[in-house]
Amino acid sequence: MRRLGAVLGLVGVLGLAAALVATTEPTPTVPVAPSRLDAKAPSSSTTTTAPAPSPRTPPEAACAPYGDPEVAGIVDEPGLVELSGLAASRRRPGVFWAHNDSRGDPELFGITLDGASLGATRLEGALAFDWEDVAVGPGPDGEPWVFVGDIGDNFGIRAGEVTVYALPEPEPGIAAARVTAVLRSRLPGGPHDAEALFVDVDGTPYLVTKDPVRVYRLGEEAELVAEPSVDAPVTGADVSWDGTVVALRGYETAWLWPRRRSLAETLAAAPCRIPLPDEPQGEAIAFAGDGAIVTSSEGRRPEVHRIPRRELSGGSGSA
Repeated sequence: MRRLGAVLGLVGVLGLAAALVATTEPTPTVPVAPSRLDAKAPSSSTTTTAPAPSPRTPPEAACAPYGDPEVAGIVDEPGLVELSGLAASRRRPGVFWAHNDSRGDPELFGITLDGASLGATRLEGALAFDWEDVAVGPGPDGEPWVFVGDIGDNFGIRAGEVTVYALPEPEPGIAAARVTAVLRSRLPGGPHDAEALFVDVDGTPYLVTKDPVRVYRLGEEAELVAEPSVDAPVTGADVSWDGTVVALRGYETAWLWPRRRSLAETLAAAPCRIPLPDEPQGEAIAFAGDGAIVTSSEGRRPEVHRIPRRELSGGSGSA
């Protein structure tokens, strides 16, 4: 397979761009203007406008709606033994995309909330050096895309270069799907180990390093956005479908931020925290469409946990 090298500017409300290299048949390199990407109206199935809550929103507002964790099921997929990343499908309610950690094949697994397997999908055009997280968010066409982060570097051998594979969200269980675009990003300062990736509501991908915790906006040259005040390594991340809550997780705790005017301002504030269920090596976190938080762990037949979001008196939310 040869690479096109076309730069797709993922331009959204925050005015950010991610340089994606298309992996279709060879054609001349043609930069795509942001105006062309914005010309297609976004699908109603995904939110592409970043919210602008009041900067006075207290941190506790993000955690208050969440109840106690409950066991939703057990992962019943024999090939998924090191579940590292988890993301909710935007096309199929109740379906989640998951993948193995390092040394796995370049495969995504579709599972339901109760852990039932929908089969594996091999990503043609992708390699799996150290996949650590997966996200679903708007692609350049405004439709739901899947973003897979090959971002891990336990041994400091990547020289600060990470890879994100992206493709329109496939049908769960399809045998294979071809990667449409590849983002290669260089982090400043050399090697960084990272286990967390999220895609904002404007389609911009962000990487979160494990320890020390730093958040980078990914492009050809990654840009430092924030150094959140958390007291443990970060193993996963996601943003709610409506963009109003940003979540980072560790092995025992999740930190939540109510959205402020920019992501940098959001993560510069103090977070609130919610305890996570006991998981052997919890690295996966995802917001479901109803606002609930879903987590799971590495290991054979791990439990899937759901932290429900309650309706609060005088506020909004869903169970």
